[in-house]
Amino acid sequence: MLEVWADELEEYPMYAIRKAYKWAIRGGDKLPSLAAFIADVKLAIGSNVLARKKALTQWLTM
Repeated sequence: MLEVWADELEEYPMYAIRKAYKWAIRGGDKLPSLAAFIADVKLAIGSNVLARKKALTQWLTM
């Protein structure tokens, strides 16, 4: 199970994963589903950060 979580979360920044982890611990969830946790990670990242990162990566490879 840990390997699946690691594979799914590797594309997200560590700061967002840590923030979502703290939310899960403080919220009292024993173990949130992977989908719910990824939703929290995306919320922790902020709006359009992943889209901007993808655009910058594309520009750098040109």
